Amino acid sequence: MVEFESYAIRYKENASVYHTTRKNTLDIKSPEYCSVAQMDYISGYLQSFENAIYAADGIDPASGKHYTDLVDLDSLVNKYLIEEVSKNYDGNSSSMFFYKDRDSVDPLMYAGPCWDYDSAYASYAREDNAKKVLTGKNLWIGNATGSKYWWPALYKQKDFYEAMTTRYHDAFQKAINILLGLENDD
Repeated sequence: MVEFESYAIRYKENASVYHTTRKNTLDIKSPEYCSVAQMDYISGYLQSFENAIYAADGIDPASGKHYTDLVDLDSLVNKYLIEEVSKNYDGNSSSMFFYKDRDSVDPLMYAGPCWDYDSAYASYAREDNAKKVLTGKNLWIGNATGSKYWWPALYKQKDFYEAMTTRYHDAFQKAINILLGLENDD
């Protein structure tokens, strides 16, 4: 299990932390003490993913792999929609988890589990956060600016965008309408 964390100071003393070429901090949560081979493997794997999502065609120029060859598209779409719908203040910068089994079990990595929604659900929303996040207007996660954020890079990928809009209309929109009282749960 790996945690994406843009605040490097939080994990400076953890045993298995590294930085991508875009200066993102990734903290290996399990195993807590990676072997050199494990660290080399997962850091290379995630670097390939990061390279691919920033490439116009979604393919890492170094490995030749499309980002969907590395990470399960359905889990990315679901995680993105949860971040966006909840207006998670930390959605692009902190507490973003991924997990990967051995290649012999499953060659793909998955986005999740979902974690750390204190800001999104107002238990930590400071006034400045509330002005940006809690208004309910516009995209929060997909429209973020900065060279480090993964979700806006994915949002620009045509196949991700198409899968995301389909999932939103097929699953999320009805649930949101029910929560808002705009539709009955029949």
